[in-house]
Amino acid sequence: SLARTEVAMAGALLAAAAPQTSKAAAALARETQQRASRRSVASAWLAALLFANAAIFVFKFRVYLRRPDATGLMGHGVNCARAFGQCAMLNTALLLAAACRRSATWLRAAFPALERVVPFDAAMGGHAVAGAALLVSSAGHVLAHVYNFFRYSAAPTPVWEGSVLGQRSGLPPQPRYADVLLSRPGWTGHAMVLLMLLAYPLARLSVRRAHFNRFWWSHQLLLLWTLLLVLHGRTAWLEPSQALSWVGLPLGVYLLERARRSVGREVAVARADCDGGGAVSIELAPPAAFSFVAGQYLKLNVAAIARHEWHPFTIASAPGEPRLRLKVRGVGDWTDALRGLALRGDLRSVRIDGPYGAPAQLYRNYRRVVLVSAGVGVTPSLSVLRTLARTTDRLADEEVGEVA
Repeated sequence: SLARTEVAMAGALLAAAAPQTSKAAAALARETQQRASRRSVASAWLAALLFANAAIFVFKFRVYLRRPDATGLMGHGVNCARAFGQCAMLNTALLLAAACRRSATWLRAAFPALERVVPFDAAMGGHAVAGAALLVSSAGHVLAHVYNFFRYSAAPTPVWEGSVLGQRSGLPPQPRYADVLLSRPGWTGHAMVLLMLLAYPLARLSVRRAHFNRFWWSHQLLLLWTLLLVLHGRTAWLEPSQALSWVGLPLGVYLLERARRSVGREVAVARADCDGGGAVSIELAPPAAFSFVAGQYLKLNVAAIARHEWHPFTIASAPGEPRLRLKVRGVGDWTDALRGLALRGDLRSVRIDGPYGAPAQLYRNYRRVVLVSAGVGVTPSLSVLRTLARTTDRLADEEVGEVA
């Protein structure tokens, strides 16, 4: 009889829990589907990048099959050089576009539907992938031109004079390496190779964490690399230059964002406290018309530490609060210097730029939100919780049902 009673009680509990279990299972299924959708979008963009590179390579290679004035002198090396060069222009444009974070923040706010087809939160991953593709296409371009040099430097004079290089380059027949090096395509190309050899090794994650300044300053050289890319083909030895058409728009947008960030907005530090765990809690007096969404981040510059360095930190306060709150954990030279200023009471003002979009701001798209965080990573959760606490009477309007 006792066993029958326990079975009956267990059955009653299961029956009571069934609706909630069903709802939880449905919510989990929806979340799994959304995660799979986001992964599919990112995979689709990666596939599109590979396809675009392959299509451009094949197209340009075939164009030069109809250029006997070039292939007669250099063979199919010129086909490969021009095809890889065209891919390098595409990848440079994508590299710059992925770094335009302010524009991405505006787009995702102005056109929410784009979230379904554009992986905004994977922008830096896309930046790295485009950088890898640029490295491959640039290496192919260089190796093809090395092969071309050995071809045309030994070509008979009549073949040279009948070729496009003989008619447009101004180089003598059987040119020496020094002759090519001193030409505009020569010195710009060599300078671009040197800049890549310097910047790419310092872009590794281990270097960024241990020696951020080396990474940051070396990465700025890639702006010079882009300008050299525009100059590289301006002599039009083989065809009119197309580099500016490819990179002009993303380069212009990126430079405008950098110019705006360099000005920044100077704000007063209302409070700066250090805790025992090595973190610094900062409260800032927000500038006028500074609006953000819970979960977003801003970039912080402290001129007393480094005038040109900007570091990203998630905003821990809620929109509408009188102070902007930041939580900074010491993980390197810059953050250690920031903690030192706070301990001495010398952190009086900083410059900020932003806000910028981040994955946590998408909490508003879900009826049930689970916030999991630890350590200083609690800052986006704090911003979301503070926002929900301030808008308790409007939770239904924001379509938030349960918060755990």
